Amino acid sequence: MGWVWIKKYPRLIRAVSREDVLRVARKYLRPENSILVVVANRKMADIESLGA
Repeated sequence: MGWVWIKKYPRLIRAVSREDVLRVARKYLRPENSILVVVANRKMADIESLGA
């Protein structure tokens, strides 16, 4: 299955539409229960103080 799947993978990914992603996101993601974590070098990312 390995090589066959690897060859099919790009086509399968291209078959996913924007609407597919939004439908699944609306069903499973709950922004009010989410926390965003950003990991970066503050100087390289040019991030000002974010309250930390």
